[in-house]
Amino acid sequence: MDDTLKVAIAEADGLRLLWSLLRLNHAKVQANAAGAICPLLDHPKNLAIVGEQLTGGLQLLVDLLRSDDENVQSNVCAAIANVAKAEYALAVLSEQGVLPELASLCSTCTVKVRKNLVRVSSFISHFVLVLLWIEACAISQCCSYGDNRAVFGELGGVAPLVDFLDTSSADTLRASVLAMLQLSEDPQNAVTLRKRGVVTKLVGLLAADDRSLQDMAAATLSNVRAITLH
Repeated sequence: MDDTLKVAIAEADGLRLLWSLLRLNHAKVQANAAGAICPLLDHPKNLAIVGEQLTGGLQLLVDLLRSDDENVQSNVCAAIANVAKAEYALAVLSEQGVLPELASLCSTCTVKVRKNLVRVSSFISHFVLVLLWIEACAISQCCSYGDNRAVFGELGGVAPLVDFLDTSSADTLRASVLAMLQLSEDPQNAVTLRKRGVVTKLVGLLAADDRSLQDMAAATLSNVRAITLH
């Protein structure tokens, strides 16, 4: 979607109206609304609108992670991954309990949800560990906040991520390694990852065709080895 169009939709009250659809008790409507919201949140001006008008709606995103519908879970993870790029939103999401929900999804979600879940975790390092491409994305985003890395580990969300490396999806694989890179900066998480057998899997990724994937795998290995060998 063109950036100009994203801003125009939000300025015409489209973002708020789409957000209101998330309150409807209909999984298909919720999934489609979250899917439509996601690209709109990929613009700084629209993130500012969330901060000014829709901060209260962030709790709704957290609540919808408990949906029984995988399309709702996946699209909401994607929306969280984008909105969590704003520091204030990440802080609010952390306070509203996004981490336990993301940690729970790590061990129960489907492959479709994993793609977006991992995205969220990469942001946990600057906050309490707010949290596979969308799940992985969500995790990687949220893990940049405060001590979110440590909290995510305490919630049992780290070990299941190792299984994400067995995916056939390049996007999920990349997001999962990014999430592990963030999480491995916490000593206990590094120990957990090593015990779960992550070293062998990451070593295999050093020969990947994707140079950025190689670099992330190497950096994660460095974190795990540096912490667990001391």
